[in-house]
Amino acid sequence: MSELSSEAIEHALSIARLHGFSEVELSLGPQSFRGRLEPEPKRKSSVRIAAAADVPRDLLKDVKSTLVGYYSSPPNLPRIGDAVEVGDRVAVITALGIPTDIEAPVAGHVFEIVVEDGQAVEYGQLLLRIEEAP
Repeated sequence: MSELSSEAIEHALSIARLHGFSEVELSLGPQSFRGRLEPEPKRKSSVRIAAAADVPRDLLKDVKSTLVGYYSSPPNLPRIGDAVEVGDRVAVITALGIPTDIEAPVAGHVFEIVVEDGQAVEYGQLLLRIEEAP
């Protein structure tokens, strides 16, 4: 017989927090669980509005979402100004609870991040720009 395990509850809570839900309700037969999540403190945004004179546009490479989901920027991902190499993980898109890495198409420095952590993104939506290394 199946039972509502602590692992299932922890997983449901982590998915709820990831997607911004404030309440979770689970039931399996006679067992049930209901929980309310406290809001996490807001982080300072790492979004930068690029000034047209900063860098010639031909040196900027757009990095776009390869699927529909939620953008996340874990602490170990590059931030604005950080150096990246081709193939480095620069973003994570989570769809149906499955994280997918977005890789840098060029070597250079992260110039601009145009989405917020936890923001829903569409296929082909601009996530960030990388200033190509000379």
